[in-house]
Amino acid sequence: MGCAFRGRGGCVLDSLSHVAEALVDAPPGRKTLVFISPTGGFDFSPEHLSQPRNMPYLAELFSDLQRANINVYPIDPAGLTIADGIWSPRIDVLRRFADNTGGRAIFATNTPDQDVPQIFLENSSFYMLGFRSNDPKTDGSFRNIEVKVARPGLEVRTRSGYYASKPSKLAKTAGSRATTPVDVALAGAVPAHDLPLRLSAIPIGIPGQQKGAVLLALGLPNEKDGRPVQGPMTILARAFDYRNWDEHASDRRTVTVTPRSDAAPGRNYETLARLDLPPGRYEVRVAAAAGATAGSVFTDVEVPNIDRTPLSGSGLVLSRSADMTAERGDLARVLPVVPTTTRAFAAREPVQIFLQLYEGRSAKPEAVHVDARIVDAADKVAFQDAAVLDPARFGQRRTADYQLTVPASTLGPGEYLLKVDATLGDDTLHRDARFTVK
Repeated sequence: MGCAFRGRGGCVLDSLSHVAEALVDAPPGRKTLVFISPTGGFDFSPEHLSQPRNMPYLAELFSDLQRANINVYPIDPAGLTIADGIWSPRIDVLRRFADNTGGRAIFATNTPDQDVPQIFLENSSFYMLGFRSNDPKTDGSFRNIEVKVARPGLEVRTRSGYYASKPSKLAKTAGSRATTPVDVALAGAVPAHDLPLRLSAIPIGIPGQQKGAVLLALGLPNEKDGRPVQGPMTILARAFDYRNWDEHASDRRTVTVTPRSDAAPGRNYETLARLDLPPGRYEVRVAAAAGATAGSVFTDVEVPNIDRTPLSGSGLVLSRSADMTAERGDLARVLPVVPTTTRAFAAREPVQIFLQLYEGRSAKPEAVHVDARIVDAADKVAFQDAAVLDPARFGQRRTADYQLTVPASTLGPGEYLLKVDATLGDDTLHRDARFTVK
């Protein structure tokens, strides 16, 4: 990872330990980590075993990875070298990471990409075996495991063993978890799927304001496992920057979900929220919980810097206002349409498209050319539109709206990709969105 050792075990151990800690509460199942490193920062040769200061933490790292059920696949980027013909400390490091977690070390090859399909194959089908040890001690010691099968010609790939738990580790893990279902779902390393959610996050600029906003349309299921989802539901949204992972905005609310009797199958109840954010790139996380059942969804957004960028734009909005069940509230002041999470449209209804464009303040307003195309699964153009937004459209606020309504009946059933390109001189803005006509 190209940095000097720091923290308790060096940057390599710390990074891998953070991954294990984040995934320990992720949904059950096999997890794969591809670890690309020439050495991993370790040397297991006999003369070095007692020297590196981070060596005492290696056993704890392997224990953390095993507890999170993470299989490490180390890949050596050095390729095939002369030293690979004999025992190599570098290769031994890769093998130890793989053996202790049940992965496969990839080394001594100049074409490591050819091994990637095997990684997916091994993780697409596997058995999870469990047993209770006869040794009740929680001393953190390593215990060997060997799995044999009676069927000839099979190769069994498992961990070489496991590390017994330590009381301090158990106490730390139990005490560090979030308490409420919605907080647990939002804090996970991967989204929680017990409550399926849909999210449309639309970053926009607000002229005259230092901050922009991210408008959130959250689709909540009408039913789960054949039963209606109804009653109070807690919703939590947070935005984190990518530089320091600082939280910049949050919104927590309770909504009462009332399933619509006329809702089409698979159509969600939808609610809206807003996060005000300075220009920049963020990860937005939204979680919802109905009682003890929770789900979450994560997405990346970039709030445009509308004053300093010659041409910038909002996120691409698909809208079908007739199906929106939530109140718009203050969203009407910043967006003239209602975003939806729906991406499956009936043939009889129109697909409404919206994009807000901004011109920077460093030059005179100019005309912006907008081209929209809808292509089908065979990449053939099924619909296209061209428009010119003249300078007068932008006005003093340097903002203009591009709106388009496409009758779904003209497209026919199938999957489609909407592509919108806006051009101002040498600057081009691109947005796209997938949808289906049923």
